[in-house]
Amino acid sequence: MNLGAINPLKSELERPAAQGESRGTECIVCGCDSSKTVFHIPPKRIVECTRCGHEYVNQIPTKRNKTCFFPDDDSDKLATEIDVHFLCMVLERQALLNCKLLDLGCGRGRIAAALVENGWEPQNLYLLDQSAHDLEIARRACPGATLIEADIEQDFLLTGAFDCILMFEFLEHMPDPRKALQDAASVLRPGGLLIVRALPNNSSFEAFVAQGMWKMRRYEEHYHFFNLKTFSALVESLENMEILEVGTFLQEGFRFYHSVRIAKNLGIISRVLNDNSCLSCTGQIIQKSVLGDLILEKLRSINSNTYPHIHKLSLNQLYSLSTSTDIEEFFDTIHLDCNLAPDFSLVMRKIK
Repeated sequence: MNLGAINPLKSELERPAAQGESRGTECIVCGCDSSKTVFHIPPKRIVECTRCGHEYVNQIPTKRNKTCFFPDDDSDKLATEIDVHFLCMVLERQALLNCKLLDLGCGRGRIAAALVENGWEPQNLYLLDQSAHDLEIARRACPGATLIEADIEQDFLLTGAFDCILMFEFLEHMPDPRKALQDAASVLRPGGLLIVRALPNNSSFEAFVAQGMWKMRRYEEHYHFFNLKTFSALVESLENMEILEVGTFLQEGFRFYHSVRIAKNLGIISRVLNDNSCLSCTGQIIQKSVLGDLILEKLRSINSNTYPHIHKLSLNQLYSLSTSTDIEEFFDTIHLDCNLAPDFSLVMRKIK
């Protein structure tokens, strides 16, 4: 098989941009206004803070497309099952099942609907989103919940105190994550929980392999790319908030990854066309049957010894990969580690 004929060509997205330092938007983690450009993914310029290393888009456009993407297939059903399993597990430990809960950026209400299916009283659920269209779908999915149409980037008005606030696949879309966290904390009761779920991790193995082609960096509406170090520094600067737990999307032991998902995360393909083929990120048609070979070629093209968390990888497993099953098992394994996983979750508590 001639992989060179179908392998996605290297593009500007895969090459780090010029490394010169510049000044511009202040880093939301440490306040420094000095940064260096690390990736140019038009129209985004992604920079790294020269003081704390936080990675973010500079400058964030004032006019943005705020329409969220929802898959047309059932690919998010397992994600919802994992999310709700994780959420109920955390809340049960804190004796907060069936509590007064606010879902920020609720979208079409997938989490709320699943909670009701698991016995949650809908009158205890409050769903906030900026899209009237998505909220109408959420209303049908979760009758009895309180729906709030508002933009969290603005000063949203909420009264009362919530026992739990969710930010699922949310903060990376916020131009100012610090303000979003502060706004959420202001309506959280003392002792209440703020749960941040599936936050993209730029120190993950996938981000290292894919560089500018990493799926999370390519999304136009992703503005901040944290890791455990930078996000912990951000949380520590907030008043009255403490981190209780840190985990990953797959910490509950679900099997989640397969060749198509891995190929998307590594920037090999952009989407699935049909049961047999996919579209590469450079516009080529790729058969699903060769995705395993392309992933292996991508992994073998990098110098994994330069990965900052190389000591956490199972190198024997990595170097012995030969089949799609091997690849899937390897990625499922590393996704259980908070340093290696492409995203991570945090449970925080308001102290007073």
